[in-house]
Amino acid sequence: MKKVLTVVLCMLLVVSFAFFAVACASGVDGVYRLSSVKLTDLFSEKVPDEIPQEIYDSFGTSAVGGYIELNEDGTFRLFTTLYTPNGRSPEEWDQYVTGLEIDISGTYTVDGDKLTLVSDSKTYEATIADKAVTLTMDEFGDRALTFTLDEN
Repeated sequence: MKKVLTVVLCMLLVVSFAFFAVACASGVDGVYRLSSVKLTDLFSEKVPDEIPQEIYDSFGTSAVGGYIELNEDGTFRLFTTLYTPNGRSPEEWDQYVTGLEIDISGTYTVDGDKLTLVSDSKTYEATIADKAVTLTMDEFGDRALTFTLDEN
């Protein structure tokens, strides 16, 4: 009986180690940075009807930047913010660009090249390949944005 129990415990340890090794082998944890995207590029297809042309024209060189941090424990943080030449967007932009300033966190899973981010209120689907995450969000007008692994 003692021998059987020892064999069963050894098998459980081996199976547990295998699951742990597979989970760690995904190797996707790290900080993925978004190169800044000009506001005018976000809306390059067509200026949304709700943005007056004069507001759109004033976006100039303002851009959205940010990162996705994937932690080893399966948690994430997605943060984007608006960068303007003077550091702060004018008040008249607020109703048009508020959705571009995002700070959400939650858990993530990886299945092959599919990355799923789950926050309290939403689930986001992305792809992860070649040290980059490509994410499409309705907050960005359904435009795919690519976040690249920061290897520093």
